[in-house]
Amino acid sequence: MDLATTQPQRDLSEILTPSSLCFIRTGAMRLTHGSGDYAIVDANHVLFGAPAAPVRPLTDHCCCTIVQFSAVALNEPALRIRLVSPLLYIRHWMLLQRAHHRRHSVGTTEADALELLGDVIREPAFRDWQSSVSADETQRRRRTIALHVTAVLHASLSNPLSLESVARSASLSRFTLSRLFSEYAGVSMRVYYRRLRLRNALDAMLDKRIDLTAIATNLGFSDQAHFTNAFRAEYGMSPSDIRRAMKGNNLQASFASDCYDDPGE
Repeated sequence: MDLATTQPQRDLSEILTPSSLCFIRTGAMRLTHGSGDYAIVDANHVLFGAPAAPVRPLTDHCCCTIVQFSAVALNEPALRIRLVSPLLYIRHWMLLQRAHHRRHSVGTTEADALELLGDVIREPAFRDWQSSVSADETQRRRRTIALHVTAVLHASLSNPLSLESVARSASLSRFTLSRLFSEYAGVSMRVYYRRLRLRNALDAMLDKRIDLTAIATNLGFSDQAHFTNAFRAEYGMSPSDIRRAMKGNNLQASFASDCYDDPGE
């Protein structure tokens, strides 16, 4: 098993193989189908298997974690996309930390990665994006709107948007936008947007030179208390707790008892 962090400036399909597991940590990627149809994937998603079409950065500052398994563990000839729960995302993050610090044996890290892979495969599918080529015109229009909204959210991570303003940008009612987006993304727009911002915050915390107040401000939280409350609701620990656990390399023990899956809306 190999684990690497990459900042793709080119087509990820040149890197990913049938034995690859890819977590997108920051930014967004555009997966293009041969017909010209496409999907947007970001920190809400994990990819595994080999893409048959281009996977290119859609935003600046894309960063991915790629885990390369042996063909025995994973041999998926077609690309699959799964939604990533808060618990699975934090487990990926812990795996990255352990590999970086080298304080765990290689065997332990590989066992953790294999367990993570099994749980990823059992997660709900984001959607079979390739099937969209057979969608009727109404379905394709709805999906186009959802993709537009996703791009708008990515462009506004540091300046949070309300549901009303996003609906106006798409010339839709709040109700219609909420329904269309939930059908496409599998979660509400509010949950999707919150997870994007908090996963960007978690990634920023890897740089210990950046203080928590700056992270909160950069991601549009009104103050550090608001950021702390949102972070704790998502991951079961405060940002300060994570920073302290990082110093002592105690993340695994801390999250084993405190982290949980977000039920929702």
